Amino acid sequence: MMHNPGIEAMEADELDDLILRRLSHTLSYAAAESEYWASRFDDADIDPAAVEGPEELLALDPIGKREFMARQPPQDEDFGWPIIREGAAHHASCTSGTSGAEKWVLTNEDDATISAEAVRRGFAATGVSGDDVLVNFLPKGPYMSGRQSEQAASGYVGAHVALGHTNTPPRDRVLRLFADTNLAPDAIFASPSTAEQVARELDEHGVDPTTVGVDKILLVGEGSDAKRRDAIGQRFDAAVVTNDYATTEMGFTAYSSPACDGAGMHVIEDLRLVLVVDPEERRLVDEGEVGEVWVSTLYPEGRRGATPLFNYKPGDTARELGRGTCRCGRTHRRITDVTRADNAVQIHQAARLTPSMVENVIFRERFRPVLTGEYVVEVSSTDEPRDSVPIRVEATPSNDFPAEFRDGDSLDRSAVAAAIEEEFLRAHVAFRAFTDGDLIHLNGDVVEPGELPLGGSGKPERIRVLD
Repeated sequence: MMHNPGIEAMEADELDDLILRRLSHTLSYAAAESEYWASRFDDADIDPAAVEGPEELLALDPIGKREFMARQPPQDEDFGWPIIREGAAHHASCTSGTSGAEKWVLTNEDDATISAEAVRRGFAATGVSGDDVLVNFLPKGPYMSGRQSEQAASGYVGAHVALGHTNTPPRDRVLRLFADTNLAPDAIFASPSTAEQVARELDEHGVDPTTVGVDKILLVGEGSDAKRRDAIGQRFDAAVVTNDYATTEMGFTAYSSPACDGAGMHVIEDLRLVLVVDPEERRLVDEGEVGEVWVSTLYPEGRRGATPLFNYKPGDTARELGRGTCRCGRTHRRITDVTRADNAVQIHQAARLTPSMVENVIFRERFRPVLTGEYVVEVSSTDEPRDSVPIRVEATPSNDFPAEFRDGDSLDRSAVAAAIEEEFLRAHVAFRAFTDGDLIHLNGDVVEPGELPLGGSGKPERIRVLD
């Protein structure tokens, strides 16, 4: 199902023309209203009125999280990029993001309208419709919070409930929600961690998650491996689990459909300009290659948002899949294997460890009876090579262990740890050469529920840098 087939299935030439018009409009608006952007465009020799294609933005130095945070008040009185227009209503959103540090993003009614359009495409792709009750478990934020999701849901779904004021929704509200047959959700919108937490809360209070009637799950906010998404779907017995991509600063950016059959996520090309870049060579990567994600705002002609951003680098990498009519009928570009690059650990000169690599192992069928899916990789630094990789995983409170992991009436933790190490090396062949050469040592550690250290968001940090 498509929300806007006239654009989502647009012919390539028409889509390119639409993107170019919107890019020129957005650049011209930013240059006219923001001294910051006018200066940046001059330095990059970009003429908004004469821009010929997205590739020209490669001349513009990207903005990383460090610069974005450095321009936050009170560090800097002027953000640089927000545009306040007389007579327009503005909303200043403060969010913790995924880093635990405050970020301010200014939005106006045009931003809200564009964001709602983007999110509705994700709703439609997942099969959410006017008969559904949708619950948003996402934390506060300018785009993916309950506020923006509610606007997207207005007139589009049967009912919308927002619980996302924190990363850990209040237990009593979660339980009341599922107990109220009038508001019990058919669909949930959440990060993978929060969806898993909701299932655990239900389990711990005697409610089987497979019986609550959740049929559709939209996952966003964290990179997630296919096995992890499959495990979440099984926890709720949900027919559809989609993988979507959004950032705190830019909002909903790409989405998938079950009809895509796992073939990546469609970039919302007419509203978000996503460049997958080789930063060393300053070029767009070829199809099949992995590169850094640089995201830019695209405003439809006549729309003028409050925070245009160009070449914003959220710290993610992705594999470029290119264009072509997908199985779902959409023609917009696809990306896949999105990984938060600043949440990776340098293990060896030629090897990095990412959360999705760990999830690829611990969410396998073999481990689901004995692991909750929570884990932490504890390191002293994320960018220094090391010879030891400590992976701490959390055991399930259940005593129903399969024979291979049973030691009498107890869980054989050493057997679980050894199996994790074995499966990891089988799944990630590049690491085996280093371990066979005695260069890298995987150290699995199975701990009791609740023993993993929590981050500022109230949930385990996937990559924990020790002080």
